[in-house]
Amino acid sequence: MKKIIIALFLMLIPLALYAQSADRITEILETEKINYGQLSYLAATMLDLSSDDVSDEEAIQALQKEGYATNIEASSNVTIAQTALLCAKAFNIKGSLWYMLLKNERYAIRMLKSYGIISQAIDPQSFVKGTDVLNLFTACIEFNGSKK
Repeated sequence: MKKIIIALFLMLIPLALYAQSADRITEILETEKINYGQLSYLAATMLDLSSDDVSDEEAIQALQKEGYATNIEASSNVTIAQTALLCAKAFNIKGSLWYMLLKNERYAIRMLKSYGIISQAIDPQSFVKGTDVLNLFTACIEFNGSKK
């Protein structure tokens, strides 16, 4: 009897862990102004640079180790331009000569606009919602996959 109870308990642990990561993703997607820690968490887990249970700071460190992230405080809100730079670096989107030379926010967002990944009318300094980040990441993955 003890073995059955222990086996059932061990089988339920992964479900609880999955529920925690799903809750965190849901919380991020419902956020009106995503912060850099949340953005880094989504990017690091999407790129398999970290597990689902890392903190925002650990996710930032994982992205910095790969050269994708800059040293921004985890609690600071993120703009479209900052998100575009992270996407261009992390999803290895190439094509713009100025972006390849300077690798900054201005040319990253211009490049993504020219590819149709980001709307031409969007303000680069506007803050990003959680759903916008997910849509942008998905568009970058689809773009990269279609070029291969």
